[in-house]
Amino acid sequence: MNGIKRTKSQASTNAIERIYITMRHLFNRGFYKPLGISGNTLQDALLTLRPEIYGSIAENKTELEGLLYVIDRLPDGIEECRFINLTAEEGFSNSHFKIIIPAKRRRNCYRIDKDQMNIEITRGRSDVYDILTHLTFMFIESHKIAKKVLINEEGDTSREWKILEGIVLKNKKLDKNEREVVFTYLSTILGRSFEEIQAADSNFATSTQPNRLFNIIFWMGKLALNELLEDKKHKITFSPILKESIGHHVYGEIWAKNIKGILQEKGLLNRPIHIISANMHSVMNSIYAPVLLAKENKAHVGMALFEHLSKTENNDLRRIVKKGASKKGLTFIKDTSGTNIDVQIIDTDKIDFNKTTYKLNHIIAEKPVILVMDYAFGEQAYETMDELLKPFRVVDKKDRHLNIISISIMGKAGILDGGKGDIMIPDAHIFEGTADNYPFKNELSVDDFDDSDLGIFKGTMVTVLGTSLQNRDILEFFYNSTWHVIGLEMEGAHYQKAIQAASKIRGNINRDVKVRYAYYASDNPLETGGTLASGGLGTSGVESTYTITQKILEQIF
Repeated sequence: MNGIKRTKSQASTNAIERIYITMRHLFNRGFYKPLGISGNTLQDALLTLRPEIYGSIAENKTELEGLLYVIDRLPDGIEECRFINLTAEEGFSNSHFKIIIPAKRRRNCYRIDKDQMNIEITRGRSDVYDILTHLTFMFIESHKIAKKVLINEEGDTSREWKILEGIVLKNKKLDKNEREVVFTYLSTILGRSFEEIQAADSNFATSTQPNRLFNIIFWMGKLALNELLEDKKHKITFSPILKESIGHHVYGEIWAKNIKGILQEKGLLNRPIHIISANMHSVMNSIYAPVLLAKENKAHVGMALFEHLSKTENNDLRRIVKKGASKKGLTFIKDTSGTNIDVQIIDTDKIDFNKTTYKLNHIIAEKPVILVMDYAFGEQAYETMDELLKPFRVVDKKDRHLNIISISIMGKAGILDGGKGDIMIPDAHIFEGTADNYPFKNELSVDDFDDSDLGIFKGTMVTVLGTSLQNRDILEFFYNSTWHVIGLEMEGAHYQKAIQAASKIRGNINRDVKVRYAYYASDNPLETGGTLASGGLGTSGVESTYTITQKILEQIF
């Protein structure tokens, strides 16, 4: 019998399934070694998949953009650690260990000793998958380095490697000329051009770690050499408490109860509530900044004010807005539950709408309360939204249902037809790897953005298991298929699953709750050099972020 021929997209989908099945198995088992059978299964699947975000992962040369993307999402110093422990929130914050928070991922990490890093997982399985995928990429790249510098089976290493070792271990300060000499050595070690090393050095460097690229490359290669020559294997473990807590809404329940308790304290529990999942600045700035920054508002008209506010050097202006907003109805709730999702509660009864750019509908009997929740991560979106929409048990032990009028989700997503900064208006979410689909009536429409110069696209969004696992074959299938996919993100289907369950089945909120979804494009992974690893949005994201925010607020008011 002839073998069944599979398309490239089917082979890629199968590779993703293997990665997730393997990860689940390893999680249930409690530990694994990246160079063991299970670890090799992960590496082989990732090399088969060749995700766009990891660039040249399957080639002999070191992938530098992908490495920077990964390192920024893992704790500082992880490249030096053989033992990586994934834990629940188990009290390390009350210890002498210093909290390490990755530059671009909200998770608490602790360096236990020179060989061990603990990473707290409080955002569910998506967080586990994210970390394991990035670690697998890092291990693949580290062994490329080791094989390049190893001369023979006796363990002798190249001249370039020995010089790099001396610079890193002595923490040597380098002038411009010395630095360029090291770039030449790294070019040989990494299989990259001098120009590419020079650019990477600048991208990796921080004010406190000018030699960050050198340190990372050395320690990755050093630990890989130790694995090959001295059998000092990496080991990744999952704590028993983490294994017990995953999937049980432990952190989401604490988070939601705290929010509802504060709503009750402020007498807002029975008021009409509008939930917005967004960042912690755009709703606040859209309402309060034109009022509190009158001088700047005259000098920077419209969107220019928000672009001005977003500049790094204008921290004082942002502080004025935060302080002023706190006196005019905004309550900030710093997360203490472990979800890493902060919240703002805005009581619009304390806002003088005559001074804002918005007009409140005079027909509304009670002024609305706006609850802004920071971005969730993957499956955590279901946990947090499900818990937030449940009734609140008050002192008299009666369940009090919240008066949820609307739920708006503003997110960042990869776009498949358009470019960075464009806007996507979905009418359905589909969940990758399944036939699960969630069509809905979106209160936002393309027509709402007629006055914008941005590209506006309507269609289906695919909620992926992990943005770092998508490759060109899968993306082209999504784009060209009858699913009419316009973009990919990680939370939409999870949010909608919770909203539909609460409104259509469980009766926790109004059956006809209004739903709004809009995404701004962070990247176009189908374009060469257009992935998230190629850099952030910069100021191009300000206009799309605030345009969506303003349309949501106009509909609420």
